[in-house]
Parts: sequence; structure tokens; C-alpha cells
Amino acid sequence: MGKPTDYPDWYPTGADANTIEPSSGKKNAGFAALEKIAYQFLNWLFYSISAWIRYLDTVTGYDVVVAASGYGATHATLAAAISAVGSTPNLRVLLADSQSIAPVTANVVGWRMYALSGVTYTKASGTTGITMAGAGTSLEGLRMAGYTTAGDKAITCTSAWTFGRVFNCNFAPSTDTDIDDSNAPAGKKPEVYGNILEV
Repeated sequence: MGKPTDYPDWYPTGADANTIEPSSGKKNAGFAALEKIAYQFLNWLFYSISAWIRYLDTVTGYDVVVAASGYGATHATLAAAISAVGSTPNLRVLLADSQSIAPVTANVVGWRMYALSGVTYTKASGTTGITMAGAGTSLEGLRMAGYTTAGDKAITCTSAWTFGRVFNCNFAPSTDTDIDDSNAPAGKKPEVYGNILEV
């Protein structure tokens, strides 16, 4: 089942009079068999559930899902996502499946890109994988492979990539350069930690 498109919103008219939170004693005891349940308690319960669903969606939901299919994909490739919504800052992006990639420039601001466990981006062409080119953009958990020719760079950047992060990423054996942040300005270089160069 994919992500629902509608929220189960439950906001009764006159919420103060029609929505009453049960006492802690009632919550601990629950409803008894055949007990007539006060409509105010049910309104409170449904309202609370819908409020929590909306809240959790803001902290766990992804704005963009990159996958060829499934996972609630919004875009087939990272390049397609950047082309379509790259001007929108501060998006949460899920990289959901392994892909072969041509060089892609992430000229996005504040994007937080997360890869599902085991997702690998493999070099299809060019000498660079992902060029980070936007302030505050981060990448977590991606595995990069195929960047083994002299001069290859799995991840590189422009001078616009300031205060970014690359962490908990893996780089396949014999990667020539895993992360090249030499173009990032001094004092604003990205944080790079927890990454593994496989042997």
C-alpha cells in the first residue's frame, strides 16, 4: 500500500464543547464492555490521532522519493528530482533504490538526502558522481561504486557548497577520490564523517 493522499482529519465543530480529554483514570482503565462512550471522548481521541498523524508526517515524511518504481517514487532519478524541484529549498529526499548515474550537480539549498540501507549509485559515465553545489545540503548513507579511474571523484563540490555534510556513506574498493571538498571555501567546508572506504 502506498502513502495515502488524504489525512483522516477529525476537527469537530466547537472543539471546546465537543472535545473533552478523558481523565488519566479513564485512560488507564479504558472503556468497559457495553459502556456508553461519551461522544466528547471519541472526538478527543480522533482529533488527537489526526493531529499526531499530521505531526509525524512533518518529521518522518519525505518531500521527494527517488526510485525507478515503488517506494511512493516521485522522481525516477536524482537528476530528474533536481530538474523538477531543485529551486525548492530544505527538502527531505529519500534515495530508495540502486541506480547507475551520469554526473549530476546538486545545485540545491538545504536538501537532506538519505539513502536506504544498501542503496548504491554506480558510475555510468563521466568522472564525477555527485557535485554538491548548494549551501547546507547533506548526504547520508549512500554507497558509491565505479569511480576507480585516475581522476574520478565520487563526490565533489563547487564553492557554493557551504556548511554541508556527507556522513555514513560507503565508497567501493579502489575509489580514486571519495570526497573532494577542495572547492568549498575555507571556514565553510562541509562536515565529513563516518564514511567508509571499503577494502
